[in-house]
Order: sequence, then C-alpha cells, then structure tokens
Amino acid sequence: MLSADCVQELPALLLPPGSNNIGLNFELDAILAVALGGNSLGGGKFRLAGSIIGAYTIQAITTTLYALGISTEQAPVYKAVIVIIIVAIQAPPFKAFMKKMSVRRQLAKGGAA
Repeated sequence: MLSADCVQELPALLLPPGSNNIGLNFELDAILAVALGGNSLGGGKFRLAGSIIGAYTIQAITTTLYALGISTEQAPVYKAVIVIIIVAIQAPPFKAFMKKMSVRRQLAKGGAA
C-alpha cells in the first residue's frame, strides 16, 4: 500500500520535468459545472446529481467550442462569460426584478396579483 506522500510524488516521477501542470485551469470548469448544475454559488443546498449534470454540460460546451474552431486559449473567456451570466441570474436584485415583471404580466392579462 502506498502512503499519501508517495502518491503525491507519483506524477512527478512519471512525467518529464517541467510538465507538472496536471489539473491546471480546471478551476473554472469546476465552478461552472456546479453553477450549471443548479447549485447556488452563494451557499445553501448542494445537489450532487446537479453537479454531475453540470459537468456533462460543461464538457459539451467545451467540445462545441473546440468544434467551432475556438482555440484553447480563448475557451476560458467564453466559459467565464457563462459563469458571469449565471451569477447575475442568481443575484437577489435580478430575482426581485423577474418577480416584479411576472406580477406586471399577470396584471396586464387581467389576473389578480
């Protein structure tokens, strides 16, 4: 059985020098997967199934970006825009605005508020 120290050093032993960037730039994908899965970025309940669905969705987005010819250097910019949109949608002022618009639509149709 390998100790935790040996397991941590294993990639350094197997890969050539200077290539110790395993998992580099995956932070944005992890945040996006959680956000796309419907989990609140402000805290609260966490749903693992939603995060798994979000991970599949982010992989589909990544594959689509590459299929459209977007370079690997530009793809994080598009992903960051998606994160910004999700954060804006989850913000309390935006939720209040959408609720206000929903009430206006109901009143315009002649319904009770």
